[in-house]
Order: sequence, then structure tokens, then C-alpha cells
Amino acid sequence: MSYRDEFCADRVIIEDDVTVSYRATFACHGPGVSDGLTVLCRGCYIGMSATIVGPVEVGALSVVGAGAVVVKDVPAMTVVVGVPAKVIKRLDGGVQTVFSEAAREG
Repeated sequence: MSYRDEFCADRVIIEDDVTVSYRATFACHGPGVSDGLTVLCRGCYIGMSATIVGPVEVGALSVVGAGAVVVKDVPAMTVVVGVPAKVIKRLDGGVQTVFSEAAREG
């Protein structure tokens, strides 16, 4: 289950077909976190134990890798990993590309 406190409920917008994996965290308040909305755009995937430090936008059909810390916007149809999260791949076919490639690699 993802952690969400009462301060984040009105600061995170989750569009259709978004997947948020186990233990993902949304930081929406506190020192160094500015006011604004965090938007998880259509079809994006947030990996296990990822941390989203808002306000940011996670673009449509993008993938945030497990354990990544997102501190700035994630472009649509990209894969980001690391601390802080950085783009490692652009996806022509969206999220399904990642899962199709993983299945082929075994």
C-alpha cells in the first residue's frame, strides 16, 4: 500500500490507468517542498518504493523505476531511475515497451 497523508490528498492528481506500486511515497509538504500539484499523467507507472517529491508532473506512459527519487518533471514516454531520477530511455511504445522487452530478455 502506498503512503498518503491528509496533506497530500488535495495536492496529487492521478489520471486514468496509472499504476502506483507498493510503498511508493509522495512528499507534498515540509522543508524544501514548494506549493503546487503533483500530477501522475495517464498510463504512467510508479515503481516500488519510489519517492515523488512534488510538485512535479510524471508524464503520460512513463515509468519511474523502483526506489527512484523524482524531484523534477518526468517527460512523457520515458524511463527514469536513480537518486535523483534521471532519464535512461525514451519509449516509442509507452509502458508496454518496457514490459515487452523484459519478457523477451527472460
